[in-house]
Amino acid sequence: MAKVSINTQKGRLYLLCRLPPRNDQEGAVRQQRVALGLDDTPTNRKVAERRRVELQRQVDRGTFAWEDWVEPSQGVTWRKAIDLLYRKRVINGRTGESTWAISYMGRLRQLPMSTIVTSSGVKKALQKYQRESCSYKELYYLLTDLCGLVPVKFPELPVPTYGSKVSSPDVPSDDYIVDFISKSESEYAWSLGMIATYGLRPHEIDQCKLLDKNRLEVAGDTKTGARIVIPYPSDWVELFQIQYGRSHFVSF
Repeated sequence: MAKVSINTQKGRLYLLCRLPPRNDQEGAVRQQRVALGLDDTPTNRKVAERRRVELQRQVDRGTFAWEDWVEPSQGVTWRKAIDLLYRKRVINGRTGESTWAISYMGRLRQLPMSTIVTSSGVKKALQKYQRESCSYKELYYLLTDLCGLVPVKFPELPVPTYGSKVSSPDVPSDDYIVDFISKSESEYAWSLGMIATYGLRPHEIDQCKLLDKNRLEVAGDTKTGARIVIPYPSDWVELFQIQYGRSHFVSF
């Protein structure tokens, strides 16, 4: 199986792999370089690694085509624009690799990588989805950001409406919460007290640590990330016997 590697020549980055001849010319598969249009810098090396993985996937699946990798003489291709967005969001920003690979590239990889980014191309990509869908909202803001990097004028399109019509939930009163948990004989009463006192999500309960009476630390691998939270109201800590932990829980 052909392996793709990153190669440097005269301060520029390339991908090196055994590939078929260019432009459907006759000849055997041989070692060839794919130009990335990137200077050899630490930041660009991270971009090159993502491109290496992409090319390796195509080679392994037998879907490689030179037209997907040759840069046109004018304009910026979708692939290059996505590289710029990756650099902004992941390398220089706060987006994690897994979020980029699963959530963002799940939308972006459907774009025609070797073609030029245009306003009409952006519009065509978004018209595949309904305005009120989550997919439309995610892609809308990704492409808005991408157009600012290229730059290409973002077309006039309806703003996303996904999530804008969510009604406010009926939040029970403090008295109701205290009465419900205090009378509960369930093994989950202590966990309910944690949720009510610190505003935790259920999956965060096993991934947090009580630092002291007034501070609780939530682990970094949760949906909302690492953070310190305080009890509100503070007297619920003792009321729900939170300081004793689940293993020492006794019914109220």
